[in-house]
Amino acid sequence: MHGAKRFFEATGLHNIYEGVLFLDDDIEILFNPDAFFAICDEYSLDLAQPALTPDCIDAMGLTREHPGLKLRTTNWVEVMAPFFRRAFLQEMLHSFDLSISGWGLDLYWGHHLADRWTAGIVDEFLMRHTQVSNHETGAFYSYLRSIGVDPYEEMKSILTMINTNPYIARPIRFIYRTYSFRA
Repeated sequence: MHGAKRFFEATGLHNIYEGVLFLDDDIEILFNPDAFFAICDEYSLDLAQPALTPDCIDAMGLTREHPGLKLRTTNWVEVMAPFFRRAFLQEMLHSFDLSISGWGLDLYWGHHLADRWTAGIVDEFLMRHTQVSNHETGAFYSYLRSIGVDPYEEMKSILTMINTNPYIARPIRFIYRTYSFRA
């Protein structure tokens, strides 16, 4: 994310778009992004992500699709595919430099939501994590080791910075899908 920070600072695009969706390179989206953005707008989500398909192996239960729900507000959104509304992106852009690996950034963002911002996982829209993260031999983690970056230490540093350990990710409110029947 630190590369994205430099890009936005150089271009100012974070001040132009209503929102930005960041995707890891192994994410497959199974929806129309415009429709996802519309839901984020309708429910005033400042930080959001699509739900993960049930077949995603290395996903937290909180981020997997919950059938019957349209979305749920939470205090945490996974770093692999966050949507930022413009104002929250402007407020959190500085944080993109706090972790080269990305580990812990989602905890930092969640901690700074407070009563001012709303986060959610949108079950109406799904994404698939196409690869299982391999922390031992995966290319990304091998690269991090080669430059002396320990993701766990980065996450610990952020937890210390926000004076929270452990960080408890949890749902806050549930928005159920509705169905209409006509005679």
